[in-house]
Amino acid sequence: MSEQELTKYHLNEQRADAILRPMALTLAELETRAQHFLDRLHMVEEDRAAVAAAYKAIAAAHAELETLWQARVATPQREGGKGR
Repeated sequence: MSEQELTKYHLNEQRADAILRPMALTLAELETRAQHFLDRLHMVEEDRAAVAAAYKAIAAAHAELETLWQARVATPQREGGKGR
């Protein structure tokens, strides 16, 4: 099925801040897990480097999503209370 054939989830427009927040929270959880693995698990150096690289990538993505979310929260709703 092509993307154009997919039914939309909601009839009304949705706000990005409502969508971005759960994504950022999921990344925060993954960031915490990756740090826990680095702190608590014995690994060969190559594996530790791979997990550390994953941690850095997750942390960067989390920080970016937090920034995007904060920007959308600070933006007023459109007239009529509709989302963006």
